Amino acid sequence: MTKRQAAWFFVGATGVFGAVFAGLTIHSHTRFGELTHAEAITEDVLAGKEVWHRKNCVNCHTLMGEGAYYAPDLTEITLHRGSAYLTQFLREPGRFYSEAEDGRLMTNPELSDEEIRQVIAFMDWIAGIEKFDWPPRPILVSGGAVPGAYDRAAGPASDDPVELGEQVFRSTPPGCFTCHST
Repeated sequence: MTKRQAAWFFVGATGVFGAVFAGLTIHSHTRFGELTHAEAITEDVLAGKEVWHRKNCVNCHTLMGEGAYYAPDLTEITLHRGSAYLTQFLREPGRFYSEAEDGRLMTNPELSDEEIRQVIAFMDWIAGIEKFDWPPRPILVSGGAVPGAYDRAAGPASDDPVELGEQVFRSTPPGCFTCHST
């Protein structure tokens, strides 16, 4: 191939791939409403998004792979937790686990009942967006107990280390199984 042929090949290939990219971009923009379920965006969803940003939730949490990685990805949290659980958790996160026992603790965002309802509406909308199998490895939550569901002070049911480990995993606090699965 001569230099002239290589140059024309480069220009032609760049043009073809540029046109394909532009076409796919335009196609994506025509589907945003359908993929994001724009019809489900309510005043509460918009207000919840505003609370999410005002309280800097993104500084620790991730939504659809965007944000920090200090705390769990909340993309599909409402699919794994009910409104009652999330409401109680957002009112007082410290009731669900202990910084002394678990090493870190979510600060209390000090949300009003209305703000809690709005944040849950926002998270519910996020969970409904077409994500094309994102996150690639979703959290398969098996729990959801409210503190006090299992009294750790009752003592071990067995001396078997595996059973003791499972008992700690499923107890509240720390409530490992409310976010993690086995």
